[in-house]
Amino acid sequence: MTTFLVCGAGMMAQALIYDLCRFANPNKIIALDIDRSRLAGIAGDKIEKHQCDLTDRKFIEPFFKEADVTCAAASYKLNALLTDCAIANGTHFIDMGGNNTIVEQQFAMSDRAAKADLIVIPDCGLAPGMASILAADGIARFDSVDSVKLRVGGLPQHPQPPLNYAIFFSPEGLLNEYREPTVVLRDGKLTKLESLTEVEELSLPPNFPKLEAFHTSGGVSTLPYTFEGKIGNLDYKTIRYPGHVEKFKFLFDLGMADETLYQIENVRISPDRMLREVLSRRLPKNAPDVILLYGEVIGTKQGKPGKVTYTIEDYLDVSTGHSAMQRTTAYSAGIVMQMIAEGTITTRGTLRSELGINTTRYIDLLRERGIALKIDIC
Repeated sequence: MTTFLVCGAGMMAQALIYDLCRFANPNKIIALDIDRSRLAGIAGDKIEKHQCDLTDRKFIEPFFKEADVTCAAASYKLNALLTDCAIANGTHFIDMGGNNTIVEQQFAMSDRAAKADLIVIPDCGLAPGMASILAADGIARFDSVDSVKLRVGGLPQHPQPPLNYAIFFSPEGLLNEYREPTVVLRDGKLTKLESLTEVEELSLPPNFPKLEAFHTSGGVSTLPYTFEGKIGNLDYKTIRYPGHVEKFKFLFDLGMADETLYQIENVRISPDRMLREVLSRRLPKNAPDVILLYGEVIGTKQGKPGKVTYTIEDYLDVSTGHSAMQRTTAYSAGIVMQMIAEGTITTRGTLRSELGINTTRYIDLLRERGIALKIDIC
């Protein structure tokens, strides 16, 4: 039986702990968070809770030493620090994704992890995470691949103006996705593009005939680098209701996502920090949501052209209270933690999810959790 450590106790962490309790047969789950009220939202016979600052390494290290598998479910800015702590204290480590620069730092620790006989897998949430794993499943079905398209979004079921959006995860992470450039493959070559660009109309009938999709950062993390020179075209775009990108582009062009600190009367604050606060206060929270995922892989098998598509349309689960974003992000991380604990993942070091995870086992566990994945092959 396994001891799991979860760093964080917010919405994603709470759903992750539920998933581990239900499916991974834990001996114990340790939850760490600085906010006592978030910890109070977690209950169970196998749960041990501690209030702490996750940057207080002296305090958290004993819990890392006790854990078999650890997940970072707090701010993405902590992922590199927590990865280093995990390797130093002998626990396998995953996170739910976040920032390309931090992922590079985690891969710089790969030799240390391998020498310690440990697994580190960044980006195990929805996107990055599930999207890349499903893409890898599709790519493996062909001898050669011409193109990969991934389109993913979390949307309110009942959109409200002015942004037709709601808070499903940290506004800090949202603005990071919109701010940093994305990496795609064009004619087999790595190409950087600005986020919030190349808007396309998208239809996912019968329920979502009018949508838009546009480039955002980090949605598939290492996937373009893995298949550079092997796939002609590969890109990832975020799905929103029509008009969303135009409104956010206006805010960005106005400088409202600038991280520079300005002195305003007696306060030093960045426009970015103010925008995050406004979004947190003004956008709906806990709104019934839907996750849409569409993946398309076109290639050739034994000389014959073909296409495989992956579609998910997942909704808030009223029986558990878990949003679709929690189900697809936290449950995905739970699956990877379960696979590490059961020994399904055997390669050591820092792994790319599209290479290090058995896609067949992952899909089986995804469906076991009630995520309705549809795969069409033609």
